[in-house]
Amino acid sequence: MKALSIITALFFITIGQASAKVNFIEALVEKYPSVIDDSENGKLLDCFTCHTVDKWQRNDFGLELQAEIRAEYTAQHGQAPTVSTVYDRDLIKTALTKIEDTDSDGDGYTNKVEIESNHCPGDYKDYPGVADSRTNCKTEF
Repeated sequence: MKALSIITALFFITIGQASAKVNFIEALVEKYPSVIDDSENGKLLDCFTCHTVDKWQRNDFGLELQAEIRAEYTAQHGQAPTVSTVYDRDLIKTALTKIEDTDSDGDGYTNKVEIESNHCPGDYKDYPGVADSRTNCKTEF
């Protein structure tokens, strides 16, 4: 019985984590719908918008977004989020709006300009005017 309880708990934790990842991608798609229609040039909005290809660490954009999401969650709920907190899409979109005008990767272009021009806001080597330079963003969704 104890083993069944542990398996059940692990199942729901895994489902929650998968759901959280979907919420991030859905929030990106809702916030920046014009990018998702760019089928000729590929799609930026995937996990690698916020993560590096190696080891799934957050890139500079992902770190800034994470900090803003935590701050927004704390402001809304009066307490800091926990490891198992699942963020809703509206909270994620609010955080995205708050960091649109910053330049997370320090390449001279704001996050919003990079996302809307199908470039990675967390990769300083990828910016408008540079073709196929993505090192941390995939081009397929």
